[in-house]
Amino acid sequence: LSRHPGPLRSRFGRRLLLLFVGCAVVPTAVVATVSYRHVTQYLISQSETRLHQASKTFGAAIFERLLLLDATLKNVSAHAILRPAAGDSSARAIPGLDPAAGRRFTALEFVGDDGVRVPISGRLAELPRLTGRNRADLAEGLPLLATESRDGHPTRTYMVRRISQGPPRP
Repeated sequence: LSRHPGPLRSRFGRRLLLLFVGCAVVPTAVVATVSYRHVTQYLISQSETRLHQASKTFGAAIFERLLLLDATLKNVSAHAILRPAAGDSSARAIPGLDPAAGRRFTALEFVGDDGVRVPISGRLAELPRLTGRNRADLAEGLPLLATESRDGHPTRTYMVRRISQGPPRP
């Protein structure tokens, strides 16, 4: 047997170990915890900023696309002869109209106040249901985005614009 007791069996050894833990390990653990929290909050803040910028860019792109589609609808109304030809139920080519207009929409169709439908590109399976408020907005000359969702079917988005056939009313 050895004459020297182990380092933790003496009172001095235990105090020395406690002093080492208190002076070295505890401050290091506190600094690590504070650093971890700070870096986590910084990364979350940075991710939120990137997500905000990405959603802002995406929203601006959608808005620009909607403006382009609205301009296309205005162009169609300027060039279209919006009377159905006798016995014609198919889409027609409109002289002077951008050929890409038909690719920008699934279907492009004129629906008169009397309910007569004139397909320009494709054919709508169903017409959007418009509320009184929607009709009032259209009467003001504003474009309308209408969505319809049904169970088991994808959500459909319609862009509607009223075409006035004469001088604007006061």
